[in-house]
Amino acid sequence: MLSFSFQATRSVLAEVGATAKIGEILTARGCQRMAFVTDKMTRNTVDQARAENVDYVASVGGGSAHDMAQLVVTLRKVPWQSV
Repeated sequence: MLSFSFQATRSVLAEVGATAKIGEILTARGCQRMAFVTDKMTRNTVDQARAENVDYVASVGGGSAHDMAQLVVTLRKVPWQSV
C-alpha cells in the first residue's frame, strides 16, 4: 500500500458576504502577505507567491480554485486557508 499524509482544511466559511471577512479573519491569524487564488490562476501564481514571500493562501470559488490554492501551498510551502 502506498503511504501518504493528508491535512484537511483548517476552516471553511460559507455565507453571504464571506469574501468581505477574509482580511479580518487572516489578520487575526497573523497573516502579513496573502495570495488570493481563483480558478483563473496559472503557474505564474506560484512564482509570484514565492517572489512576494506570501505567508497565507486564500481561495474563493469552486473546486478549481481550491485545487490551485493547494498547488500554490504545496509548491510554496505556506499555510492553506479555504474561505
